[in-house]
Amino acid sequence: MSAPVTDSNDSARPMLFQPFKIRGLTLKNRLVVPPMVHYRAGPGNTCGTFHNVHLGRFALGGFGLVFVEATAVEEVGLINEHDLGIWNDAQAQSFNPLIAFMKGEKTAIGIQLAHGGRKSSSQRAMDGMGPLTPQDIEAGARMWQPVGPTSEPVAPGWLTPASSLPKSAGRWCAPGQPPPEMRSLQAST
Repeated sequence: MSAPVTDSNDSARPMLFQPFKIRGLTLKNRLVVPPMVHYRAGPGNTCGTFHNVHLGRFALGGFGLVFVEATAVEEVGLINEHDLGIWNDAQAQSFNPLIAFMKGEKTAIGIQLAHGGRKSSSQRAMDGMGPLTPQDIEAGARMWQPVGPTSEPVAPGWLTPASSLPKSAGRWCAPGQPPPEMRSLQAST
């Protein structure tokens, strides 16, 4: 799949800290931060101060690659209302400060594109990660109709999803809009 990148074989430096090439991407080392879901998106499901600080600290720590947490490809695909999104230009552009910082630290950045499917419209992990309760809704939690491959709820008490995906299914975007994977690539340039 890939091989270490070495101009000179530095046997004194462990391979963990040597550059590593994957296709056209060369990482400064093999230290990778996987996606960690925090449900701390800014207004409009944007990337904001929390993610800049949280993920930026790993770049400062010298990691070679840092992944952004599960980022919804469409609004109905949010796991909960606090997820990051990348289905519109404002959301894609909200990643620019984080991307610029990572580039400045010579740290590669990746993104985990996601869709909540039948688990959409649920609680945050720190609130139980289950279906929204009447207390959650009374406290102001936003609820919507999830979509999935079947109309079977995840478990008793969960919302029954619509069994057919929206017209945009397969493209994960509105007609005339770039797909989320393209938005993430455009944001990184």
